[in-house]
Amino acid sequence: SIVSYIKMSRQKLKFCDMEAVQKGCTDKKNDANPKYIAYTGISYGGRCNNPNCTHYKQLVTFNKGKGTQIQPYTDKIRGLVKCPGCKTKFVIEEVILYDCDCTIEFVYFDDKDEELQERHHKPSGEEFVRLGKGTDGVTLWKHYSFLEMQCK
Repeated sequence: SIVSYIKMSRQKLKFCDMEAVQKGCTDKKNDANPKYIAYTGISYGGRCNNPNCTHYKQLVTFNKGKGTQIQPYTDKIRGLVKCPGCKTKFVIEEVILYDCDCTIEFVYFDDKDEELQERHHKPSGEEFVRLGKGTDGVTLWKHYSFLEMQCK
């Protein structure tokens, strides 16, 4: 079971807060910053840290898309999350959901009962859901022992 797995692994995964939720609408195209858009499914957002990139210090997104057993922290560790301009790895500061049906399962590292929590989001039309930032736009960090997403 998933709870048995969590008890065995007891990893401390630092990731943006999956319960910090903001909603909005988008036009799919961002003329001001064409590398920061909400792709269909899951997009990881962050800032490019390559001083040689035209998007240096700007927000960019990586298109993760849809699928089952998506593990954002693992994607980060494996170096899969890269600036679409220069292909340099970046820190995931937010997760953007667009035109999808997404379930997020997680366990907070500090939760002694190791209770599996689940959140569901289904943005449609031009609506998007942004996870991980406060209303001031600053990333909120949490520690998880388990974090997985499924997106249809």
